Amino acid sequence: MINSDDEVLRKGMECLQEKLGIVDVERFISLMNARHWLTDYTEWRQENLFKNMTGEEISKAAMEYKRKMEAAKKNK
Repeated sequence: MINSDDEVLRKGMECLQEKLGIVDVERFISLMNARHWLTDYTEWRQENLFKNMTGEEISKAAMEYKRKMEAAKKNK
């Protein structure tokens, strides 16, 4: 399922608020805006998000995440 840009922004903000709290969400956004070096997300993702992970490990993690999300939806 493809989410609209507004839906992605809403869900992203909900996740940030849940994990950081509203004050640190504001701080996070300010920090992200100040980090001009983060303009290339693909490069950042490859260097940071999946650092030292093989393609197989990334795939397994994605499948596990999907399974957890589907289980959470069923439990609501």
